[in-house]
Amino acid sequence: MEFVILIRRTLEWDKINNFENKACVDYRWKFFLNNVNKWNDSFNIDYFKYRQKLKNIALKSWEKTGIPIVEDKNFWEKNKNNKNLVILPTDDDDWYHPKIKNILKENFNNNAYVQWKSWIYDYRTTNSESFYEFDNYRDAEGNTGAGSNDYAIRCNQQKNKIYSHGLIKDKSDKDKINLPLSIWVYHPASLSWLWCNKKEKINLNKTKESTIPKEIEWAKKYIEEIRSINLSAGFLSIKFQ
Repeated sequence: MEFVILIRRTLEWDKINNFENKACVDYRWKFFLNNVNKWNDSFNIDYFKYRQKLKNIALKSWEKTGIPIVEDKNFWEKNKNNKNLVILPTDDDDWYHPKIKNILKENFNNNAYVQWKSWIYDYRTTNSESFYEFDNYRDAEGNTGAGSNDYAIRCNQQKNKIYSHGLIKDKSDKDKINLPLSIWVYHPASLSWLWCNKKEKINLNKTKESTIPKEIEWAKKYIEEIRSINLSAGFLSIKFQ
């Protein structure tokens, strides 16, 4: 069994000077652009450079797994008949447990995909960091399933199961691992946070630190790196669009 980490969608954030890719933010373009401008007027760190720093932290966590990392949009088409190839789909700002490869080898049997426990690290608002367990991805209608980066799936499955953000209402047989093998980072620079009409305030250098749960102590250095970046962002509490 072979494994790859496949980044669903990403940009070279630090090379963007003037964001023109409307396809990435579709009809929410107005909110997103206004909020990016507000971010850049308010913080000591440019929005796109901040996103690149988050991507770099995620990259460190992926490299620790020893699993090859792929950014090829055509990867599935090239390998779709290979049932022995297992894909770990992720966004460009989320993290994996360093031992996930060996754990998958021991626990992923002959089913279409495997799902494990995931945690969320949330620091989007001014109050404090939050850490909480994430059992299932949930859509706007309340349907649940595997999602974000809490599953690995065989490459011979349907393309949308790999590139979409969740396997909502999927009926395929799956294996289950009762271990926290990934972290979904909820941060105020995410597209989903900036392209909506949000009223929450953020204040990156005054977010109260919370105790890191023992279940995810493997991610301590990544969390501390984010805290350090946020402290250097400078004071400003801003209300998004």
